[in-house]
Amino acid sequence: MVRPVWTVRAASLAALAVAVSVIFLSGSAAEKTDVPARKYAEPRFPSYLRPVKSVQELMPAARALVRNKSAALGLGLGVAKQGDNILIVTSVTAEDMAVKAIQQAFTERGVKTIVMPDYQLVGVPKQDVLALRQELAQGNPESAGSENFSPGTGWFQSLPHPEDAKKWLKDEFPDLYAKAFPARKELSERSKEVRSKLTGPSVGAALSAYLDKHKEIDGVFWGKGGATYLRRFMHPYEAKMQGLFLADSQMELLNGMSAFPSDVWQLAETQTLDPLAYIDKIELTDPQGTNMQADLTEEQAQKFERGVYHRGHMFMAPNQA
Repeated sequence: MVRPVWTVRAASLAALAVAVSVIFLSGSAAEKTDVPARKYAEPRFPSYLRPVKSVQELMPAARALVRNKSAALGLGLGVAKQGDNILIVTSVTAEDMAVKAIQQAFTERGVKTIVMPDYQLVGVPKQDVLALRQELAQGNPESAGSENFSPGTGWFQSLPHPEDAKKWLKDEFPDLYAKAFPARKELSERSKEVRSKLTGPSVGAALSAYLDKHKEIDGVFWGKGGATYLRRFMHPYEAKMQGLFLADSQMELLNGMSAFPSDVWQLAETQTLDPLAYIDKIELTDPQGTNMQADLTEEQAQKFERGVYHRGHMFMAPNQA
């Protein structure tokens, strides 16, 4: 039987990320070859995304959002029912105008909402969180105008031998390694304390304590990702975690996802995922000339297929899946 080759095109670092993952899969080997230059479409910013100046301008999108039961990485805000009391946990970057529009849209549906910033839950002043963000920015080489790929390297820790992977990257591509793992300035002791309090387990514990005192809360929307972990951090109130709270800015509200049909979304994902159990090779290319291939055993392909999906999120690196 002929098995299809799965091709993934991504940015240089993403391509390298998957390739390194493949290298450290047991029994797998990656091969790097030259690839002819390809013509890719130039990036475009959606023309319909334009800044607005009032809550009223956001209301059509907000109304659609609070009615849609589907969302990235979990259920949408539409799962909240009329008469429910909903807690929305925001971060310091949340835009008041966007949050107010969502609250108003919920009110129109007969859903009561309470908005609670995560820093307030853990007892940290907002100015201290802003100071932490400023320190992180100052200690980030990107702020000085250099390239910094570090936000995309957290997956290294999911590899069986992360330090070996880093060493391979440093030996083979030292310039890329310097951008992926740049040296950072040490945080102040206060900022270290603030950062520790804003971790998922810490916020989750504070959220659980809040729910102990407010039994009237029927559901919680919290976080930008990792819903499975966030739900666990809320123990013993896992069942009250209804979904993530992604649309905390006007750009998130207006990006078109709020009204995208969930059945079309899920069909597209299904068609992407169906072949994965039958592949025996992956190939990665990008506009900069990356062309990497690696073989997969039948057992690896089946494991890839079983772990590849988390609603709205496809783990296209086999080792990550």
